[in-house]
Parts: sequence; structure tokens; C-alpha cells
Amino acid sequence: MSKDSPNFRDLVLDFVQQVPAGKVATYGQIAALAGSPRAGRIVGGILSSLGMEESHIPWWRIVNRHGYLSIKGHSADIKDFQRELLLRENVQVNDEYLVDLRQFGWQGLSF
Repeated sequence: MSKDSPNFRDLVLDFVQQVPAGKVATYGQIAALAGSPRAGRIVGGILSSLGMEESHIPWWRIVNRHGYLSIKGHSADIKDFQRELLLRENVQVNDEYLVDLRQFGWQGLSF
């Protein structure tokens, strides 16, 4: 990898920013787009470590492979906050914190 090429973290953040409002993507989907299809957990770790200076990155649009809001190790308040952010974008989230991926799943980049 050259000095100027983006690292995995940078690629993840770039692809997360491309998920449009009103859609969600999965951790695995973002990992695959960034070149490491089996690194979904790493994507979760990257998103959970975002600082205030990266608050423009729409981390709330990323869910697990079943469509669940799966923020682990955080209080229910964070999961409720993610749900509220998605609802503001007209993404339906049921009482079990599940999003219908068939309806709201992002199909990725169009080439």
C-alpha cells in the first residue's frame, strides 16, 4: 500500500458516508466494500471509536446482517438514539430495534 493510499479505517468511513439518508447498510457490507468482507466486527469497532470531530459520519445507518441495531457494550440510551436518528430519516425501526433490509437496505455503489 502506498503512502497516499487510504487505510482500511479511511475506506470504511468513506463508504459509511456514502450510505444515503433513508437507507441502512450492514457492517459486513461496508467491510466488503472496503476490501475485507469478513471484517464486519472491525467496522463496528471503527464506528464505535468515532470522536466528536467525526460526528458528521452517519454511523447510525449501519446495522447488523439481520437488520438489528446492534450496538454492544453501550447503554440502551445509545440504541434508542440510533433508532431516533433513523426514524428522523424515515427508516422504520420496530420495537425490537429491527430494520427491514429489503425495504431500507442500501444496495451499494452504482458504477
